[in-house]
Amino acid sequence: SADSLCTTQLDNVTMEAWVRWNGKMGDANFIILNGNAGTSGYGLYYHYPDLSIVCGGVGYATATVPLKSDESAWYHVAGVRDNGTWKLYVNGNPLPVSGNPVPEPPTGTAFICGDHEGVSTFDGEIDEVRIWNTARTEEQLQQNMTAKLTGSETGLAAYYPFDEATGSTAFNAVAGGSDVHFIHSASWENKPIISGVDTVFSNGTPYIYSVLPTAGTTYAWDVSNGTIVATTTNSVS
Repeated sequence: SADSLCTTQLDNVTMEAWVRWNGKMGDANFIILNGNAGTSGYGLYYHYPDLSIVCGGVGYATATVPLKSDESAWYHVAGVRDNGTWKLYVNGNPLPVSGNPVPEPPTGTAFICGDHEGVSTFDGEIDEVRIWNTARTEEQLQQNMTAKLTGSETGLAAYYPFDEATGSTAFNAVAGGSDVHFIHSASWENKPIISGVDTVFSNGTPYIYSVLPTAGTTYAWDVSNGTIVATTTNSVS
C-alpha cells in the first residue's frame, strides 16, 4: 500500500503497468487501486477474461481480453479517463469498452497488486507502474511503454519502476510522491523480462528467484531504440 493517494484527479487521468498473470480465475486481480474499491476512487484490475476499471461504489468499465498465463506472457495494460470517457488498452492497442461510470472522489490510500481489504490481490507479477494526471493518448502509450522514465515528466503523478530489489518499500520516482510498502506477501524477484522492462513486483509466496545464464550474473532484457539487449539487473518477486 502507498502512504497516500497517488492522485485526487477525477478526469483526464491514466493508470498503466506491465503485468504477467498467473491464471487466477476466481477473483478480481487488482493491478492498481487509487482509493477504496467499495466507496471511492478508481482502479485497474483483471478478472478473466475481462480487463476493467472499477469506480468504487459506482460501477465498471470493461473490455474482454483473455490474457495468457504462461511465464513469458507479459502485457502492457492501461486505463485512461479522457474528457469523461474511460478507455482501456493492451500493448498500446485500444479495446472496445462497455460501461462508463463516473468516479467518486478518491479517499484513503493507493494500492498496487491488491485492494484495501487485501482480498483481490494480483496473482502474478507487476512492473513499471505509472499514474498520470493527464489522459495519455494511444500514441503516447505506444511510444513510452518500453522506455524508462525519469520521474520528472510533465503530468506524471506516480512512477514505480521497482528497481530496489531488497527491503519492503518501492520508492516513487516522482519527487514528493507517495512510496509503496509491501503487504500481503509481496516480494522481489530476479528474472529476465522479454517485454523490455527489467524489474517485477508480484504478490505470492515470498522468495528471491534468480536466473543465471552465466554464473554470477542475473540477466534481464531491455528494449532501446528498437533493439533488444541483455542487461544485468535487480528484480522483484
